[in-house]
Amino acid sequence: MFLLFAKLFRFRIRKHRNVIAFFHPYCNAGGGGERVLWCAINAMQKKFGEKYRYVVYSGDVDVTPQKILQKAKDCFDIEVIDNNLQFIYLRTRPWLESSNYPYLTLLLQNLAGLLVGVEALFRYNPHVFIDTMGYPFTLPLFRLLLTLISVQYFFFPFKYRIG
Repeated sequence: MFLLFAKLFRFRIRKHRNVIAFFHPYCNAGGGGERVLWCAINAMQKKFGEKYRYVVYSGDVDVTPQKILQKAKDCFDIEVIDNNLQFIYLRTRPWLESSNYPYLTLLLQNLAGLLVGVEALFRYNPHVFIDTMGYPFTLPLFRLLLTLISVQYFFFPFKYRIG
C-alpha cells in the first residue's frame, strides 16, 4: 500500500500540463455516453484549437484510433481532429464487466472502476481529468490524491410512476 502512495506522489509531481483527459473505457460502444464524449472533445477542439492536447482512456485495446474516430463520425456525424488527440489503452477494462460479479454487482463494478482508474493514472497523468462514464471512485482518486482539476459527467435514468 505504501508503494502505491509513493508512486502516486511521484506522479503528482510529473503532471502533464495543457492536457485534458477523458476517462471513457467504452469509447467505441456507439451509445449516448459516447456521443457526449465526442461532442465534448469536438467542442473543446473548436474553442481552444491547438492550445490543449486531449487524451482518451480507452479499453478498446483491439481497435485503432482511426477506427474509433471513424465510428464516431459514422454514428454521430462528429468529426474529431486527431493531431492533438491520443488514446491510452486500458488493459484492465474487462474488470468492469457486470458478468464478473453475480453478487454485489454495482459495488464491485464501482470498485473495479477505481482499479481501472489507477491504471489510467499510471499510464498518463493529465492536468484536467474528465470522467464521462460516471465511475464514482475515480473522481476522489484523481482530485484528492493528485489535486487535478476533475470533472465527472453523471447520467442517471429515473423511473417514474404516474398515477
